[in-house]
Amino acid sequence: MNDKRTVGEPLRLPRGPRRARRFALATACVAGAACHTLGTMAPEQMHVANPPSRVWVTDAAHATVRIEDPELNGDTLIGIVNGEPQRILLTDVVAIRARRPAPARTAVVALAVGGLTFAGLWVMEHRPDVGDAKVCTNGVLDPGVIPGSQYIPCCQIENTTPC
Repeated sequence: MNDKRTVGEPLRLPRGPRRARRFALATACVAGAACHTLGTMAPEQMHVANPPSRVWVTDAAHATVRIEDPELNGDTLIGIVNGEPQRILLTDVVAIRARRPAPARTAVVALAVGGLTFAGLWVMEHRPDVGDAKVCTNGVLDPGVIPGSQYIPCCQIENTTPC
């Protein structure tokens, strides 16, 4: 890999780390989405100690509107829609949906991610082509660790040892 870059040129990672980062990001997005669900709620549930910060309201014409910071004032739902304050009468509302935690799905995703991680590590550890390579120190086979010595794979020194 060429380490010489011009000013302003972005650092390009090798293909492997980019794939790993994309996979980790996709896994985090799926896991984050799986930890919540969208469920219907009654207008009375908006008076609880911890009301939702965002709700989706469906009217009689089946149009859905996202309302930020909703408050219930009598028979009127007040909140921010597309950056503008708006009032919606509850008589015009067919359904109110809010994002809620889904602890059962969270547990399933956590177990699945943990199981897949364990399986991947187990497969990498038990591959038949990895792990039993001889290590040479300055060209000499070294059965132990010598502090300060340079470790070189024997296959780079001996033509008879496969890499």
